[in-house]
Amino acid sequence: MKRLFYFLPFLVLAFSCSNTKVGSDEFKGTVTDMTGLDGCGIMIKLDNGTTLQPVVLPQGFVLQKDKKVKLRYHLLKDRMSTCMSGSIAEITSISYL
Repeated sequence: MKRLFYFLPFLVLAFSCSNTKVGSDEFKGTVTDMTGLDGCGIMIKLDNGTTLQPVVLPQGFVLQKDKKVKLRYHLLKDRMSTCMSGSIAEITSISYL
């Protein structure tokens, strides 16, 4: 019983930790212009249906409307936006297809 008492906190800690790299895999999507919606601009609609509002891009990369892209990203949960569509994201790598 004592072993379980000492081992239980370790199990709780191990299973409560989550991967901080949300969306760390590579995804494909399309750059879309959503300036018609309040507070929105250029967005990326992933092939899985997720919409991203990119607020951080790799240096020198410019998003071009209606282009297909391949990217890696991290969601930025500590930021807010007036755009009601999509999740705020830092794009860590991106290239056109």
